[in-house]
Amino acid sequence: MHGHQIIELTVNQQPFVIEAKATVAALLTAWSGEPDGQLKVAVALNQQVLPRKKWSTQQLQHQDELLIFNLVAGG
Repeated sequence: MHGHQIIELTVNQQPFVIEAKATVAALLTAWSGEPDGQLKVAVALNQQVLPRKKWSTQQLQHQDELLIFNLVAGG
């Protein structure tokens, strides 16, 4: 029996830990407390904008840097 491995990364320049092999979608849910489908945000992973369709497949790596931006509704 062994514990889950965790990785350390940064979210909006703050330290954050999550289980290894977590996806961006899982991180967004953990970070916000909301299901990722309800979040009106954009995500950049290591300075690259990550399309929403990749959130559920993109696995996070140790020391990744994420930036989460609120999208302002309206025009």
